Amino acid sequence: MKAKLTQLREAWAAGDQIGALRIASRFSDRSPETKAFQRGWDAHSNPDFYRQLRRDPEAIVADALAAMARKFRLNSSDHRQPTETDMTKKTTRLPGPPARARKGRGRKNTDVRTEAPTTDAEAIMAGLEADAVDVLSKIAASAGHETSETNMPYAGSAETITSDTAADWQHGREAFAEPAPVDATAEPTPEPAPAEAAPKPKRAKKAPAKKKAAAKAPVATAKNATPEQVAEARDVFTGSQRVTPKQLAALEAAKTGTLPEPPDFSAPSYTPPYTKPRQALIDLATAGDVDGLRAFALKTYDSGFVALDRYRKLCIVALTAQAAA
Repeated sequence: MKAKLTQLREAWAAGDQIGALRIASRFSDRSPETKAFQRGWDAHSNPDFYRQLRRDPEAIVADALAAMARKFRLNSSDHRQPTETDMTKKTTRLPGPPARARKGRGRKNTDVRTEAPTTDAEAIMAGLEADAVDVLSKIAASAGHETSETNMPYAGSAETITSDTAADWQHGREAFAEPAPVDATAEPTPEPAPAEAAPKPKRAKKAPAKKKAAAKAPVATAKNATPEQVAEARDVFTGSQRVTPKQLAALEAAKTGTLPEPPDFSAPSYTPPYTKPRQALIDLATAGDVDGLRAFALKTYDSGFVALDRYRKLCIVALTAQAAA
Protein backbone atom coordinates (compact mmCIF):
# COMPACT_ATOMS: atom_id res chain seq x y z
CA MET A 1 0.00 0.00 0.00
CA LYS A 2 1.43 3.36 -1.04
CA ALA A 3 1.59 6.31 1.28
CA LYS A 4 -0.61 9.33 0.61
CA LEU A 5 2.38 11.53 -0.17
CA THR A 6 3.61 9.02 -2.77
CA GLN A 7 0.17 8.89 -4.38
CA LEU A 8 0.07 12.70 -4.40
CA ARG A 9 3.47 12.94 -6.14
CA GLU A 10 2.50 10.35 -8.73
CA ALA A 11 -0.78 12.16 -9.53
CA TRP A 12 1.05 15.48 -9.83
CA ALA A 13 3.71 13.94 -12.07
CA ALA A 14 0.95 12.44 -14.29
CA GLY A 15 -0.60 15.93 -14.70
CA ASP A 16 -3.62 15.24 -12.46
CA GLN A 17 -3.29 18.26 -10.18
CA ILE A 18 -6.92 18.09 -9.06
CA GLY A 19 -6.45 14.44 -8.05
CA ALA A 20 -3.37 15.45 -6.06
CA LEU A 21 -5.43 18.21 -4.42
CA ARG A 22 -8.11 15.68 -3.50
CA ILE A 23 -5.51 13.49 -1.77
CA ALA A 24 -3.98 16.47 0.04
CA SER A 25 -7.39 17.64 1.29
CA ARG A 26 -7.77 14.38 3.23
CA PHE A 27 -4.79 14.95 5.46
CA SER A 28 -5.88 14.89 9.12
CA ASP A 29 -3.58 17.55 10.55
CA ARG A 30 -4.72 21.09 11.38
CA SER A 31 -1.88 23.03 9.73
CA PRO A 32 -2.66 26.17 7.67
CA GLU A 33 -1.51 24.41 4.46
CA THR A 34 -3.92 21.50 4.97
CA LYS A 35 -6.77 23.93 5.61
CA ALA A 36 -5.87 25.64 2.31
CA PHE A 37 -5.96 22.23 0.55
CA GLN A 38 -9.39 21.47 2.00
CA ARG A 39 -10.71 24.91 1.08
CA GLY A 40 -9.40 24.49 -2.49
CA TRP A 41 -11.04 21.10 -2.87
CA ASP A 42 -14.34 22.49 -1.54
CA ALA A 43 -14.13 25.37 -4.02
CA HIS A 44 -13.51 22.90 -6.83
CA SER A 45 -16.40 20.64 -5.75
CA ASN A 46 -18.90 23.47 -5.00
CA PRO A 47 -18.01 26.48 -7.15
CA ASP A 48 -21.54 27.90 -7.15
CA PHE A 49 -21.61 28.03 -3.35
CA TYR A 50 -18.39 30.07 -3.27
CA ARG A 51 -19.72 32.39 -5.97
CA GLN A 52 -22.75 33.04 -3.75
CA LEU A 53 -20.30 34.02 -1.05
CA ARG A 54 -18.70 36.40 -3.57
CA ARG A 55 -15.53 34.36 -3.65
CA ASP A 56 -13.62 33.27 -6.74
CA PRO A 57 -13.40 29.44 -6.73
CA GLU A 58 -10.72 29.35 -9.45
CA ALA A 59 -8.45 31.63 -7.45
CA ILE A 60 -8.94 29.54 -4.30
CA VAL A 61 -8.05 26.35 -6.23
CA ALA A 62 -4.99 28.06 -7.73
CA ASP A 63 -3.81 29.18 -4.29
CA ALA A 64 -4.26 25.63 -2.94
CA LEU A 65 -2.26 24.13 -5.80
CA ALA A 66 0.54 26.67 -5.31
CA ALA A 67 0.67 25.93 -1.57
CA MET A 68 0.77 22.19 -2.26
CA ALA A 69 3.60 22.55 -4.80
CA ARG A 70 5.54 24.76 -2.41
CA LYS A 71 5.07 22.46 0.60
CA PHE A 72 5.97 19.21 -1.14
CA ARG A 73 8.45 20.65 -3.73
CA LEU A 74 6.45 19.33 -6.64
CA ASN A 75 7.82 21.76 -9.26
CA SER A 76 11.53 21.26 -8.46
CA SER A 77 13.71 18.52 -9.84
CA ASP A 78 14.55 17.27 -6.36
CA HIS A 79 11.74 14.88 -5.45
CA ARG A 80 13.40 13.22 -2.48
CA GLN A 81 11.30 12.57 0.58
CA PRO A 82 11.28 15.48 3.04
CA THR A 83 12.68 14.91 6.48
CA GLU A 84 9.48 16.07 8.16
CA THR A 85 6.28 14.03 8.36
CA ASP A 86 3.52 14.25 5.80
CA MET A 87 1.38 16.66 7.75
CA THR A 88 3.57 18.51 10.23
CA LYS A 89 6.92 20.20 10.07
CA LYS A 90 9.70 19.36 12.39
CA THR A 91 9.99 22.22 14.83
CA THR A 92 13.34 23.35 16.12
CA ARG A 93 13.45 24.62 19.65
CA LEU A 94 15.20 27.92 19.93
CA PRO A 95 17.78 28.27 22.65
CA GLY A 96 16.21 29.80 25.73
CA PRO A 97 17.69 32.23 28.20
CA PRO A 98 20.56 30.97 30.30
CA ALA A 99 19.67 29.16 33.48
CA ARG A 100 19.22 31.45 36.42
CA ALA A 101 22.07 31.34 38.83
CA ARG A 102 21.33 29.53 42.04
CA LYS A 103 20.54 31.73 44.98
CA GLY A 104 23.66 32.55 46.88
CA ARG A 105 26.03 31.58 44.08
CA GLY A 106 28.80 34.09 43.52
CA ARG A 107 28.43 35.79 46.88
CA LYS A 108 31.52 36.79 48.67
CA ASN A 109 32.27 34.68 51.72
CA THR A 110 32.59 37.02 54.66
CA ASP A 111 33.37 34.39 57.29
CA VAL A 112 35.74 35.80 59.87
CA ARG A 113 37.69 32.55 59.78
CA THR A 114 38.79 33.23 56.22
CA GLU A 115 40.17 36.67 57.00
CA ALA A 116 43.92 37.09 56.89
CA PRO A 117 45.49 36.35 60.25
CA THR A 118 47.01 39.17 62.22
CA THR A 119 50.75 39.26 61.92
CA ASP A 120 51.34 41.02 65.23
CA ALA A 121 52.42 38.11 67.45
CA GLU A 122 52.92 40.30 70.47
CA ALA A 123 49.33 41.55 70.34
CA ILE A 124 48.04 37.97 70.12
CA MET A 125 50.05 36.82 73.11
CA ALA A 126 48.99 39.86 75.15
CA GLY A 127 45.35 39.18 74.38
CA LEU A 128 45.66 35.52 75.36
CA GLU A 129 47.39 36.46 78.59
CA ALA A 130 44.68 38.96 79.51
CA ASP A 131 41.91 36.46 78.75
CA ALA A 132 43.60 33.71 80.75
CA VAL A 133 44.14 35.95 83.78
CA ASP A 134 40.52 37.09 83.65
CA VAL A 135 39.21 33.51 83.51
CA LEU A 136 41.49 32.27 86.26
CA SER A 137 40.51 35.23 88.46
CA LYS A 138 36.84 34.30 88.13
CA ILE A 139 37.61 30.65 88.98
CA ALA A 140 39.65 31.67 92.02
CA ALA A 141 36.93 34.02 93.22
CA SER A 142 34.36 31.23 93.01
CA ALA A 143 36.72 28.91 94.97
CA GLY A 144 37.32 31.53 97.74
CA HIS A 145 40.99 32.46 97.02
CA GLU A 146 42.61 35.82 96.51
CA THR A 147 43.73 36.70 93.02
CA SER A 148 47.13 38.30 93.56
CA GLU A 149 50.03 37.46 91.31
CA THR A 150 52.01 35.91 94.24
CA ASN A 151 49.49 33.23 95.18
CA MET A 152 48.26 32.38 91.65
CA PRO A 153 49.96 29.12 90.66
CA TYR A 154 49.53 29.83 86.97
CA ALA A 155 50.80 33.44 86.91
CA GLY A 156 53.75 33.63 84.55
CA SER A 157 54.62 34.20 80.98
CA ALA A 158 52.10 34.18 78.16
CA GLU A 159 53.57 30.99 76.69
CA THR A 160 52.96 29.07 79.93
CA ILE A 161 49.42 30.36 80.23
CA THR A 162 48.68 29.53 76.62
CA SER A 163 49.89 25.91 76.90
CA ASP A 164 48.06 25.16 80.14
CA THR A 165 44.87 27.17 79.68
CA ALA A 166 42.80 24.33 78.16
CA ALA A 167 43.49 21.94 81.03
CA ASP A 168 43.09 24.62 83.68
CA TRP A 169 39.70 25.70 82.39
CA GLN A 170 38.40 22.17 82.74
CA HIS A 171 39.94 21.42 86.11
CA GLY A 172 40.19 24.97 87.53
CA ARG A 173 38.22 24.27 90.68
CA GLU A 174 40.33 21.23 91.47
CA ALA A 175 43.56 23.26 91.04
CA PHE A 176 42.54 25.82 93.70
CA ALA A 177 40.76 23.43 96.08
CA GLU A 178 42.76 22.46 99.19
CA PRO A 179 42.36 18.90 100.43
CA ALA A 180 40.81 18.63 103.89
CA PRO A 181 43.10 17.20 106.61
CA VAL A 182 42.41 13.59 107.47
CA ASP A 183 42.42 12.53 111.14
CA ALA A 184 43.78 8.99 111.34
CA THR A 185 42.65 8.51 114.97
CA ALA A 186 39.01 9.45 114.33
CA GLU A 187 36.61 6.62 113.87
CA PRO A 188 34.80 6.48 110.57
CA THR A 189 31.28 7.85 110.71
CA PRO A 190 28.81 5.04 110.17
CA GLU A 191 26.57 5.47 107.21
CA PRO A 192 22.89 5.97 108.09
CA ALA A 193 20.75 2.95 107.61
CA PRO A 194 18.39 3.22 104.66
CA ALA A 195 14.92 4.24 105.67
CA GLU A 196 12.38 1.49 105.51
CA ALA A 197 9.77 1.87 102.88
CA ALA A 198 6.38 2.76 104.22
CA PRO A 199 3.97 -0.15 104.01
CA LYS A 200 1.44 0.08 101.27
CA PRO A 201 -2.09 0.75 102.47
CA LYS A 202 -4.30 -2.27 102.32
CA ARG A 203 -7.21 -2.18 100.03
CA ALA A 204 -10.55 -2.02 101.67
CA LYS A 205 -12.59 -5.13 101.22
CA LYS A 206 -15.54 -4.82 99.00
CA ALA A 207 -18.92 -5.08 100.58
CA PRO A 208 -20.53 -8.43 99.87
CA ALA A 209 -22.89 -8.27 97.01
CA LYS A 210 -26.55 -8.31 97.87
CA LYS A 211 -28.34 -11.49 97.31
CA LYS A 212 -30.40 -11.63 94.25
CA ALA A 213 -33.99 -10.84 94.79
CA ALA A 214 -36.35 -13.71 94.84
CA ALA A 215 -37.52 -14.83 91.47
CA LYS A 216 -40.61 -12.98 90.38
CA ALA A 217 -43.72 -14.82 89.49
CA PRO A 218 -43.77 -15.68 85.81
CA VAL A 219 -45.81 -13.27 83.74
CA ALA A 220 -48.62 -14.89 81.85
CA THR A 221 -47.97 -14.81 78.13
CA ALA A 222 -49.42 -16.52 75.10
CA LYS A 223 -46.61 -19.10 75.30
CA ASN A 224 -47.13 -20.23 78.90
CA ALA A 225 -50.91 -19.64 78.98
CA THR A 226 -53.28 -22.52 78.57
CA PRO A 227 -55.37 -22.82 75.40
CA GLU A 228 -58.48 -22.09 77.45
CA GLN A 229 -57.00 -18.80 78.69
CA VAL A 230 -56.01 -17.78 75.18
CA ALA A 231 -59.44 -18.59 73.79
CA GLU A 232 -61.18 -16.70 76.59
CA ALA A 233 -58.91 -13.69 76.06
CA ARG A 234 -59.69 -13.69 72.33
CA ASP A 235 -63.41 -13.61 73.14
CA VAL A 236 -62.97 -10.64 75.46
CA PHE A 237 -60.42 -8.66 73.47
CA THR A 238 -62.00 -8.75 70.04
CA GLY A 239 -60.21 -7.06 67.17
CA SER A 240 -56.72 -8.01 68.49
CA GLN A 241 -54.48 -10.01 66.21
CA ARG A 242 -52.63 -11.64 69.12
CA VAL A 243 -53.05 -12.00 72.86
CA THR A 244 -50.62 -9.83 74.84
CA PRO A 245 -49.41 -10.33 78.43
CA LYS A 246 -51.20 -7.12 79.45
CA GLN A 247 -54.51 -8.48 78.18
CA LEU A 248 -54.00 -11.80 79.98
CA ALA A 249 -53.20 -9.93 83.22
CA ALA A 250 -56.36 -7.79 82.89
CA LEU A 251 -58.43 -10.90 82.32
CA GLU A 252 -56.94 -12.67 85.36
CA ALA A 253 -57.62 -9.58 87.50
CA ALA A 254 -61.24 -9.49 86.33
CA LYS A 255 -61.65 -13.16 87.28
CA THR A 256 -60.74 -12.26 90.83
CA GLY A 257 -63.64 -9.79 90.97
CA THR A 258 -61.70 -6.55 90.34
CA LEU A 259 -63.46 -4.12 88.07
CA PRO A 260 -61.22 -2.77 85.28
CA GLU A 261 -60.39 0.86 84.75
CA PRO A 262 -62.64 2.59 82.20
CA PRO A 263 -61.01 3.75 78.96
CA ASP A 264 -59.36 7.15 79.04
CA PHE A 265 -61.05 9.44 76.53
CA SER A 266 -59.53 12.72 77.74
CA ALA A 267 -57.85 13.39 74.37
CA PRO A 268 -59.56 15.97 72.13
CA SER A 269 -60.29 13.33 69.47
CA TYR A 270 -62.42 11.32 71.94
CA THR A 271 -65.33 13.74 72.31
CA PRO A 272 -69.10 13.31 71.95
CA PRO A 273 -69.30 9.87 70.28
CA TYR A 274 -67.68 8.08 73.25
CA THR A 275 -68.57 10.21 76.25
CA LYS A 276 -72.17 9.10 76.71
CA PRO A 277 -71.69 5.33 76.19
CA ARG A 278 -68.65 5.38 78.47
CA GLN A 279 -70.63 6.99 81.30
CA ALA A 280 -73.51 4.58 80.74
CA LEU A 281 -71.19 1.55 81.03
CA ILE A 282 -69.62 2.98 84.20
CA ASP A 283 -73.06 3.42 85.76
CA LEU A 284 -74.09 -0.16 84.89
CA ALA A 285 -70.82 -1.59 86.25
CA THR A 286 -71.11 0.39 89.48
CA ALA A 287 -74.70 -0.81 89.93
CA GLY A 288 -73.65 -4.43 89.24
CA ASP A 289 -76.17 -4.81 86.42
CA VAL A 290 -74.76 -7.79 84.49
CA ASP A 291 -77.85 -8.16 82.34
CA GLY A 292 -77.76 -4.48 81.40
CA LEU A 293 -74.10 -4.81 80.40
CA ARG A 294 -74.85 -7.83 78.25
CA ALA A 295 -77.77 -6.05 76.56
CA PHE A 296 -75.72 -2.87 75.92
CA ALA A 297 -75.05 -2.94 72.17
CA LEU A 298 -71.95 -1.30 70.69
CA LYS A 299 -70.82 -1.01 67.08
CA THR A 300 -67.12 -1.74 67.08
CA TYR A 301 -66.20 0.11 63.91
CA ASP A 302 -63.34 2.18 65.38
CA SER A 303 -60.78 1.99 68.16
CA GLY A 304 -62.85 4.01 70.66
CA PHE A 305 -65.87 1.71 70.54
CA VAL A 306 -63.57 -1.37 70.53
CA ALA A 307 -62.08 -0.16 73.84
CA LEU A 308 -65.57 0.36 75.28
CA ASP A 309 -66.65 -3.12 74.22
CA ARG A 310 -63.58 -4.69 75.89
CA TYR A 311 -64.34 -2.72 79.07
CA ARG A 312 -67.94 -3.98 79.02
CA LYS A 313 -66.84 -7.64 78.69
CA LEU A 314 -64.26 -7.34 81.48
CA CYS A 315 -66.89 -5.80 83.74
CA ILE A 316 -69.20 -8.78 83.03
CA VAL A 317 -66.36 -11.19 83.95
CA ALA A 318 -65.59 -9.28 87.16
CA LEU A 319 -69.24 -9.01 88.29
CA THR A 320 -69.82 -12.71 87.53
CA ALA A 321 -66.79 -13.58 89.69
CA GLN A 322 -68.10 -11.37 92.50
CA ALA A 323 -71.49 -13.07 92.37
CA ALA A 324 -69.92 -16.53 92.46
CA ALA A 325 -67.67 -15.71 95.43
